[in-house]
Amino acid sequence: MSKWKDFEFCAAGWDKKRWDLRYTGENKDLVIPEKMIAKAGEKATIAISAANGNELESITLPKNIYDVWLGTLYGAKSLKKITVDPENPYLKDVDGVLYTKDDKRLIKMPCQKTGTYTVSDGVEEIEVTAFQYSHLDEVILPESLKEIGNCCFQYSELKKVTIPKSLPELEDNVFSDCRELEEFSFLGDTSIQYGYVDMDSEMEKRISGDGFTQTAECYLLACLKSYPNIEKCRRKFIAAAKRGKREK
Repeated sequence: MSKWKDFEFCAAGWDKKRWDLRYTGENKDLVIPEKMIAKAGEKATIAISAANGNELESITLPKNIYDVWLGTLYGAKSLKKITVDPENPYLKDVDGVLYTKDDKRLIKMPCQKTGTYTVSDGVEEIEVTAFQYSHLDEVILPESLKEIGNCCFQYSELKKVTIPKSLPELEDNVFSDCRELEEFSFLGDTSIQYGYVDMDSEMEKRISGDGFTQTAECYLLACLKSYPNIEKCRRKFIAAAKRGKREK
C-alpha cells in the first residue's frame, strides 16, 4: 500500500488493473495527486472512496486517471462538481459531470445539481449509481442510450423520466426508492429484468404497498403494462390494489 498524506492507495485486483484510493482527510474539495496515480501504471481503473464521502463538495481528477470504478463515491450526498484535467485523454467533465472522453459513458452526476438535465447525445451507457441521491427534477435521456446501470437513480428526487426506444432492457432496481416520480413512460418496448425468483408475489406486494422498496405509482403502472404474467395474476393484483396502502 502506498501512503500519501490523507490517502491510502493499493492494488485491488490480481492483475493490478484496479486500484483502491481512499481519502482519509477532512477537506471538502478532494484533489487527487497525479504522482500517486502514476504508481498504478497505465490504464488502471481507480475506485474512489472517502472517510468524509457524504461531505465532499468537489473532486478534481488528474490527467493520468484512465477510468473510475463503477459505483465510486457511493452516496456522496454533498457533491457539487467533478473536474478533470483537460489533458486527460480518457475522461472529461461537462459542467461538472463526469463522462468518458468519447461521450459514450456517463460515469457520475454530482448529487447537488438541480432542475432538468439533458444527457449528452451519443451516450450509450450510464453507470451504476450514477444519479443516486440526485436532486434533479428531470433527466432527458438520448436516443443513443443502450444501457443503464443497477440502482442508477436510486433515492433520487426525479419527478419525470421518459425511457427512449433505444434502450432494450432495464433492471428493475434502476428506479428503486424514487419516491418523487410523478411521470414515467417507455417510448419503446424496453423489457424489465426482475431480480426476484417469485416476481408475481413481489409485484402483488408492490401494488398493495407492502413491498420492500418504495415504488412510485407511475413506474409501477409502466411496468405492469408489459408484465408477462399480468393476465394470470390479474385478480390477485386487483385485490392487492383494493387493500393497498399507497398514497394514490
